[in-house]
Amino acid sequence: MKALFATWNGGGNVPPALAIAREIEVRGGSARFIGDPRQRASIEGAGFAFEAYPTGRSLDNHSASSSLTSLWRMVGVYADRAGAADVAASLRREPADVAVIDCMLLPHLRAAAGTGTPTAALVHTFTDFFTGRFARGPVGILARLRGSSPREAWAVPDLEVTLTLPELDPPTTTLAGPGHSPAPRLGPVWQAAPGRPPRPTTHAPTPTVLLSLSTIWWPHQQATMQKVLDAVGDLPLDVVATAGPAVEAGALRVPANVTMHAWLDHAEVLPQVSLVIGHGGHGTAMRALAHDVPLLIIPAHPMADQPEVGKRIAERDAGKVLSAKASVEEVRAAVVDLVADGPHRAAAARLGARIREHDGAVAAVDALESLLVGAAR
Repeated sequence: MKALFATWNGGGNVPPALAIAREIEVRGGSARFIGDPRQRASIEGAGFAFEAYPTGRSLDNHSASSSLTSLWRMVGVYADRAGAADVAASLRREPADVAVIDCMLLPHLRAAAGTGTPTAALVHTFTDFFTGRFARGPVGILARLRGSSPREAWAVPDLEVTLTLPELDPPTTTLAGPGHSPAPRLGPVWQAAPGRPPRPTTHAPTPTVLLSLSTIWWPHQQATMQKVLDAVGDLPLDVVATAGPAVEAGALRVPANVTMHAWLDHAEVLPQVSLVIGHGGHGTAMRALAHDVPLLIIPAHPMADQPEVGKRIAERDAGKVLSAKASVEEVRAAVVDLVADGPHRAAAARLGARIREHDGAVAAVDALESLLVGAAR
């Protein structure tokens, strides 16, 4: 199988694509990427050929901007016809057996399919988020004004590759909407094989907590990080924190019980962690649950999938969700509750066991292979 992946500089959307590409190569196939020039180092560093969009839009997701400006820039990428033309040109120049297109790149889905290439939409969070908050909210409205209807674009692909947990996103819907069969939920990808982790417990002398907010810029993220640091500073915890490129670590007041990193692979600490505090990114949340770790989620933005991720996890007692406006005292109380042993830890372990049953990347490549077999008939 030869695959072309079309992506954008969004952060959590990239690891699932890389995991699928890696599984394709494990099976003897090949994978290449077309994306934002800012993604070159990370994708080539993962071992894949990379082509920057020659004319498509680029997005700097680390720089501060107003919420309105940030929204406009993102929609500009989601509805970018120039980037879509770049995808079509790449496929004509170097044909692929299948095109795997990030589902947020609306005209790119049409462009890939228009070349006659079997096309799959990569769905990297809950389907309900895309059909609800994304399609019906400001993003969808602005995309339609730019000539890219989410519903119409999502009806084009031959396959939806939905990489989330059925228990959190029941498989009753599809991006393509009424009249189309529900898309199966294939399970989260394993960014690192979780195995069966030891259950974190509070029997350790000092429980360890991982604090990790988004790797991209969101409004008020600096203030949220400081609020959490203030909340945990007087608790008997060892806190491992990652600032990421969007937080100015030097401007933070860091308590003595916190070790601050610019970046850290979560796989290094998750087996020892009793709690993850995050912004509700789907990838980080699934990695925590894969290690049986409950979450405290403080969504960074109401229009992202983060509130939905927090809500679904809280509904299943595997964590709590707080507003970004929560007080230091409210954050502290939630941390104390979640670090302790209780039903939330058992609930996280149940979801973790389901995630560890199989790697979503393996199921995704199985689905892509089935698509190509069907296309060959």
